[in-house]
Amino acid sequence: MLSRARHYFDGISEADSITVDPHKLLYVPYSAGAFIVKNSADHDLLHSDSRYIRGLAPTPEGSRGSGGVISTYATIRLLGKEGFRVLINHTLDLAEYAYRKISESKVLRPLHKPQLNTVLMALSCEFKDYLRGNGLRNEQIEKIICDMEETYFDVMEPGKYYLAVNRSVDEDPDSDFAFSGFRYIGVHPYTTEEDVRNALDDLENTLKERFTEVIKSINHISSGAQDYYTAFC
Repeated sequence: MLSRARHYFDGISEADSITVDPHKLLYVPYSAGAFIVKNSADHDLLHSDSRYIRGLAPTPEGSRGSGGVISTYATIRLLGKEGFRVLINHTLDLAEYAYRKISESKVLRPLHKPQLNTVLMALSCEFKDYLRGNGLRNEQIEKIICDMEETYFDVMEPGKYYLAVNRSVDEDPDSDFAFSGFRYIGVHPYTTEEDVRNALDDLENTLKERFTEVIKSINHISSGAQDYYTAFC
């Protein structure tokens, strides 16, 4: 369907099995997952016996019940190839826009170039150096990042985009410490570049505000530190 993403599937004919998640890039509104094997006998590898599960055939999560199957079928019939082409192209465009926006930030940096609709990001090296230079330990930085998951991301506007904390994705070569980062996923057909820009700006501003509060409590922030902080604001 998409020439721009076709190369990601090079060699797929050599795979013994693949998984498909229609509730992601196929825009199915119910949990739906498929495990597809080249050799039907390999499906038996999913089964396992135990003394407390008898007479049951374990199945992959997301494959139970008919809701996912019916909604996948209905979505494919409704949108067709052309509908999926339009939606997925829009989603990929937004991911590439998010990557460019993050690359311009002084507080955040992208951890990879997007392939599909997801972009991982972490604190920029410059910003981490600034935080450590003002008395924060790696463990304190990590705690503030992780606290964002419960105190910030739960108040986002639903449907427009998805932001979450990803644990231990940013390895620091100087300190042998793995920081958590953030994950952006654009999934809504009506999400715009303005929505993405506002989400990333809000994330960046919230991070600066929360780290500044901690620095003030530690150092009673000196005028020199305040001047340096201004560069990030």
